[in-house]
Amino acid sequence: MIRIDITSQIMQLAREKADEIALNIYGDLLAETPVDTGQAKQGWTLDDSGKKVITIENRVPYIERLATGWSDQAPDGWIDEIIDYRTR
Repeated sequence: MIRIDITSQIMQLAREKADEIALNIYGDLLAETPVDTGQAKQGWTLDDSGKKVITIENRVPYIERLATGWSDQAPDGWIDEIIDYRTR
C-alpha cells in the first residue's frame, strides 16, 4: 500500500486561486465604482494578510447607496454581479 498526503499542496493551490480571485474582484470594484469625487473608488481596501480570510472593504459612508444604484453610473447590484462573475 502507498499513502500520499497531498493536503499541503492542495491548500497552497486553493490559497493561490483565492488570492487570484480576490485580486480580480478588487480590480473590478475599482474599475466599476461610480466616480464623482473619487472618494468611493479610493475607499476600497484588500487585506489578504490572514491565513484563511481575505477581506475587501469600503468604509465610505455612502458605498451602500452606490451599491444599490444610487448613481446613474452603476446599476443596483453591481457589486454582487462582480463577485458572482469572478466566483463562477
